[in-house]
Amino acid sequence: MELIEEKNYCLNCKNKPCSTSGCPLGNDIPSFIKAENDKTAFEILCKTTVLPAICGRICPKSRYCQANCIRGIKQVPVEIGKLEQHIGDISIKNNYKIPKYIDEEKKVAVVGSGPAGLTCAAFLAMKGIKVTIYEKNKKLGGILQYGIPSFRLDKKIVDESIKKILDLGIEAKTEKELGKDFTIEQLAKEYDAVFVSIGASRPKKILEGENILSGNLLLDKMQKNEEVPNFKDKKIIVYGGGNVAIDVSRTLKRLGANVCIVYRRNVEQMPAEINEIKEAQSEGIQIIEKTNIIEFKNGKANCIKTRLIENNGTIIENVKINKTKTKLGAKKIDSINSTLEVHDNKIKNLLEQKNIKRNNTKVENIEGSNFEIMADYIILATGAKADIELLKKQGIETDKNGFIKIDYYNRTSIKNVYAGGDIVGEEATVAYAARSGRETANYITQILQKNNTSVI
Repeated sequence: MELIEEKNYCLNCKNKPCSTSGCPLGNDIPSFIKAENDKTAFEILCKTTVLPAICGRICPKSRYCQANCIRGIKQVPVEIGKLEQHIGDISIKNNYKIPKYIDEEKKVAVVGSGPAGLTCAAFLAMKGIKVTIYEKNKKLGGILQYGIPSFRLDKKIVDESIKKILDLGIEAKTEKELGKDFTIEQLAKEYDAVFVSIGASRPKKILEGENILSGNLLLDKMQKNEEVPNFKDKKIIVYGGGNVAIDVSRTLKRLGANVCIVYRRNVEQMPAEINEIKEAQSEGIQIIEKTNIIEFKNGKANCIKTRLIENNGTIIENVKINKTKTKLGAKKIDSINSTLEVHDNKIKNLLEQKNIKRNNTKVENIEGSNFEIMADYIILATGAKADIELLKKQGIETDKNGFIKIDYYNRTSIKNVYAGGDIVGEEATVAYAARSGRETANYITQILQKNNTSVI
């Protein structure tokens, strides 16, 4: 009954801002919501996504589709994510097949099986192209399998979603790693096209000091049950404000650690999903905003306060300085007065501020505002970059930020080799990675059908 009420709550807007302005994948949201039955709804979604059970759960809906819902202007938005999750779950339960539209015999290799790789493979296979996925791990899924904790994304849902994709006739070769078991050059000779989607997991920011770990790599190890330090009763600072920061913080909290998140902007500008931030706070995880970490040595994080400045030079909020040392684990840290306040249950009006554009402000350190936080470890979750050395060895040209350089059609510097997802610097969410994979599949299909790479 609740889902029926939610469907009826949708206004079925003519202009569909939830789809056109909100959804990175461009899902036809009103149409799938108003579909006459679940199977039809699934087929509508399949035109733009093959991961509804996953995206419905973990996509930052409050920043995307639900942020653009007309209902949300004066009331609460439609629970689009919940409805998409329902259709995805029903499709798994009832074994709805992803539809195939045409039949053509071409061969494409997909390197990496995260959301970009899986989506690219699916949309190619839906058009009759023979696809082989190469994955370095034992299981397919990439970040879905090894980067997102099970308490946030049930691995059974991941496995079932992947099975539905493989049922399109896709071959998967696991424990095959780029640079060790094969090269891009070898694949380019064997296949009509190659799609590279190996993700980006190297820490973007480097700190000086010891006991500094990568959030991405730590999550990967823990999901694989590999050996990690004993974090029980340890004081840990997680540095960053995205989903990786939230995920690793909540994971470490479950391992008995005393966790604190340090973020250089304010809580309202944290890129993590709002509900995930709330969950972290409800679990007792502290968030210290407007703070940068300079270095970490001898169990001391040398921190400095920041302020946000608008592009026109206007200081949004200044900080009154009162330097003292701080202890991780306090309910409130008084070293920089109330601006260092821990936001326990204090996400103020975030739903109203969901459209804050982080690009409208820059961050500036405040001279003389240094202070220290004592901790046993620092976990870096400030963004990720590509493995540049691996890419160089494969002969793939990179841009100034170290990501694979692509043209408008996602083609790399190597003929018939494409790339997408995090490895090209795409916004690091499942939805954007999936969109990148789908778009590349469409480009590859167009070129293969014309059998001439020079036509575009």
